Amino acid sequence: MNQKYEFSLKILFPSAENAEVIINSLKPELEREPSSRACSKALSKKNVLQLNIKALDLTALRASINSALKAIILSHQLILLNKTRE
Repeated sequence: MNQKYEFSLKILFPSAENAEVIINSLKPELEREPSSRACSKALSKKNVLQLNIKALDLTALRASINSALKAIILSHQLILLNKTRE
């Protein structure tokens, strides 16, 4: 696939554990990506999560970004909710 558009994002979390939990929650989403028009990769180093998305067109890029960010936000909210209950 010769990607025309690219998106890269780094997110800093309070701990490496948070970044790892979120990366693990993203894996199923990234592995089942149904589009042949876009591909996504995510990795974490210490407390930094890096998301890279490449796509053939802007519509596929936007859809992949939205999907990944929704999963990241939801996971982070669940982590925060769990911490308030401890």
